[in-house]
Amino acid sequence: IAFWSMKAVYSTIDALVYTMAFAPSFFCPALRRGLETGFYCGLYCAGKMPPQLSLLAEVLKILIFYVGLIAFGPVLFLMKILQLPVIIVRTELLDEPAERGGEAADVEETEGDEARKGREATDRIKEKIDKWIETTSHHDANFPDVMAGLMAIDRRQVEMEERQLQGDERQMRGDERLTQVDERQMQM
Repeated sequence: IAFWSMKAVYSTIDALVYTMAFAPSFFCPALRRGLETGFYCGLYCAGKMPPQLSLLAEVLKILIFYVGLIAFGPVLFLMKILQLPVIIVRTELLDEPAERGGEAADVEETEGDEARKGREATDRIKEKIDKWIETTSHHDANFPDVMAGLMAIDRRQVEMEERQLQGDERQMRGDERLTQVDERQMQM
């Protein structure tokens, strides 16, 4: 029971790590298309708000989270935990306003400036994804997978069981020899 519960826990952890490591490669193309078509304008245009409204939006998000946590209890908390990878990816991919230092609040931008900023944002997103992929590759190269460790333990356990069976067989043959020797001595 302990082995299977450990295996379930480690499989869940591996799945979460895999999701966090490779979520950008799944979300980025769709997010990029959405940003180009304006579908995710609510996420992207949040950076075009004045800093005071942006701060107010963040404070409201935090208040809504904690009020919901108190009002709806563990179910809402579990839903927020399950949404956490998406929230992290969104935050990491769309944090240009902090990097640009409030430059997004300019209203008198031309279409060329917007296109240039869009290309720069796309380049930054690609660089971040490349860094994430490089980090996950480095992690895979330096740390053995938990499931690989469990499989190695399984192999060792099978080997130990085989050795135990061989030892039991030797013991039985030795016992048979001793009984044969005892029988011969009794006959003499």
